[in-house]
Order: sequence, then C-alpha cells, then structure tokens
Amino acid sequence: MRRWMAYTVAALCLLFCAGCGTQLADAPLPLDELPNNYSLAQAKKDGCVVFEDGRMVSGQGMWDSFVEASSHGKAAEVRLCRYESRENGIYFHDLSYDGEAYTVRAYENGRDLVETYPYMMYYAGRAEAANTQYSSYVRYVMTQDNSVTWEEIEAGRMSSQPEKDIAHHVVYEEFR
Repeated sequence: MRRWMAYTVAALCLLFCAGCGTQLADAPLPLDELPNNYSLAQAKKDGCVVFEDGRMVSGQGMWDSFVEASSHGKAAEVRLCRYESRENGIYFHDLSYDGEAYTVRAYENGRDLVETYPYMMYYAGRAEAANTQYSSYVRYVMTQDNSVTWEEIEAGRMSSQPEKDIAHHVVYEEFR
C-alpha cells in the first residue's frame, strides 16, 4: 500500500510539473563529452553563463543564483562559457561549490584540469589603465586567502620573482 501511494505521489508531481510548464533539469554533458561543434548559441540555450569578448551576454540569473547559494554555504554549480573573437576560441569551465570549497574544471587538449580553492573573492573597480577599452571591471577570483586584494594578485603576476605570485583562478571577469 505504501509503495502504491509513493508511486501515485510521484506521478502526480510529474503531472503537476508538466502542467505548469516546469521541466526537470537535465545534468549538463561532462566537459569531455561536449561535441566539437558545440556552439555559443547552444551554450546560451543550455543555460551557461556566457561571456563574449569580456561582456556577459547570457546567464546573469544563473550566475546570481550560484553566488547567492555559495555565499550562504549551500552547494551550487554553474557552467561558464567564454568566447574571444580575436582568437575565435570558445572555452568552457564548470564551477562548483560543495559547502566548503570552490572547484573549477576544464577539459583541454585531452586533459581534465581541476583546481580547488576555499574562497571566492569579489573585486570591482575602475579600469586599471586610462588607455583600456573599458571603464570598469568586475571579477570573481578563487583564492587561498580571503584577505588578498586584486592589487596584490596583480603585483604578484607582474613580479619577476615567482614566489611573489599569489595562487588564484579568475572564474568571472567582465569589462564594462
């Protein structure tokens, strides 16, 4: 009897979801299974957070949901797509938060690349130089240190001393 009721409740839930237009979300294809012809249009249709030449063009709601959930310690994941017209290149990354750490995955040249960091920092400000094509930026950067500034990260990147480099991974970068 309990089994019959469980099946009935499950069937009613499915009918309700179908009736109101809600679809059960399918898990995205693993990065290593994306077809070679996977397009920018398909990424947008699939709900990826899409950047074209440094500007977010699709998926703001998905990104906001990810940031909101992870900032409250809840597990979340999102797929990021970056297109650079100068390189005619399209790049995909899966970003997840498990309640304790952020993990970014990429699949490049037949290799699964994975990095994990405990913090994701938010940086926003004016363009670093006057001769840029943007006036401001927004960056979300995974780090090992929740007190590091963007200026410290940049100084480490520009230093000729490798020990000054600060471990980080930029997962979101938008130029406005």
